[in-house]
Amino acid sequence: MCLEELGPTFIKLGQLLASRPDVVPQPVVDELKKLQDQVPAVPYEKILKILENSYGDQLHKMFLEIDPTCLGSASIAQVHRATLATGEQVVLKIQKPGIAQTMHEDINVLKFIVDALERYFPESRLFNPRELVNEFAYSLEMETNFIVEGNNVRRFAENFQNDKNIKIPKSFLELSSAEVLVLEYLEGQSLRAAEPGISTEDRETLMKIGLQSYFDMVFKHGLFHGDLHAGNLLILSSGQIGFIDFGMVGRLSRRVKTSIANMFVALASEDYDRLAYEYLELSTQSINVDRDEFARDLRMLLSPFFGLNLRNVNLGKLLIDSASIAFKNKVYLPSELLLFFKSIVTLEGLGRGVQKDFDLLPYVYDFSSEIVKLKYDPGLIVDDISSMSREWSSLLRILPADIKNLARKMNHADYAKKIEFKDADHFFSLMTQLAYLLFFGILVASLVLGGSMTAGLSHLDQYYGLSVLSWVLYGAASVMGLFAFYHYIRKK
Repeated sequence: MCLEELGPTFIKLGQLLASRPDVVPQPVVDELKKLQDQVPAVPYEKILKILENSYGDQLHKMFLEIDPTCLGSASIAQVHRATLATGEQVVLKIQKPGIAQTMHEDINVLKFIVDALERYFPESRLFNPRELVNEFAYSLEMETNFIVEGNNVRRFAENFQNDKNIKIPKSFLELSSAEVLVLEYLEGQSLRAAEPGISTEDRETLMKIGLQSYFDMVFKHGLFHGDLHAGNLLILSSGQIGFIDFGMVGRLSRRVKTSIANMFVALASEDYDRLAYEYLELSTQSINVDRDEFARDLRMLLSPFFGLNLRNVNLGKLLIDSASIAFKNKVYLPSELLLFFKSIVTLEGLGRGVQKDFDLLPYVYDFSSEIVKLKYDPGLIVDDISSMSREWSSLLRILPADIKNLARKMNHADYAKKIEFKDADHFFSLMTQLAYLLFFGILVASLVLGGSMTAGLSHLDQYYGLSVLSWVLYGAASVMGLFAFYHYIRKK
């Protein structure tokens, strides 16, 4: 593909767009998923220069040995095995030379293109390309700073330190830099390579452990692995499952975690109004949204699959399609939610690779139900009340000072506040016309009423069944009515 020819920045851009089916049409998403991030390794001589620039004279004191053979190579970095001075076996994730500068220049080109696109094609703003590029620039900045990834690994290790089934590699942050990440070497076989030799019983055990860890990441820790495919899971000799490659992670606040749980409960109970509500609650921008129409669109998408065994239904794809419907209804979802949906797609692919009749929804529903119950846990309620109290306390603390400053400004001799009323002349002209019409309307009505009241008085002179006074009043009403109509037409 042309994006592969343009280099690593555009490969990453294509991968980002593949995770945004709410913006990009599905046929394009399908093509973008074919992008390969595996590229030939840089010669070890160039990698050694990166290491020498990072460690200087300390390089050979820190590492007894560095294997020049590359274990794996992607567009941004490649991995080499090494031995620390302490004898510990580690892997070095080393950023390729010049990659950060190249990506920075490519981002500037993309920003220029977006500026031109929004200037000459205003309708493109509907897809918010500027936000997409900014999101992409931020993700690249995080991905090319290995200290951030090392800290992610450290946090995952802390989260799973008491889980005997999961192994997260140790992160050597004191030995790492923005260009080199040092991690513990995990001895094992990737799940992709081990799949053919795994028994049915072991497959079920592995699936339960993997799903438990994933939903712990999402619903308990709020920090989840964003690219959980079979190549990033290792079957260790100890029987544990090892996780590697933490370059793509998602972070979820407690509010987002609760909303995700509510979404799955609503999905399982076919409550599409509730599902629409949760989307609106999380929306970064939802102006003039017809909630009923949005819920109806979700129902049309999802209801045909309700009651089916989801072994033959792709839950992740349904969630991503629902995100596309949200976008169509001008409900803009946060990027972390879309990354979660994408991770569900990857997780389903992983599950079906290990277990042919894999059905994700029952697992999701069980975990979601527990999280919804935890929402009403007394401890969490106390935390919420505490948070609200802090907000009110802060507001009450600064409010008097703000009111005092406003009063001081208003009492100043030179204080003036300009209020701009758009189309004020048209408004006042319209009000004047309405006042004229109201006046003439009351006058005409009074004359007609007077004419009707005097029409049957027998002591007055009669002409054609009406008194002279009635004729006069009716005539005056007609003249006034014609005058009002002429005045209205002339003003128009």
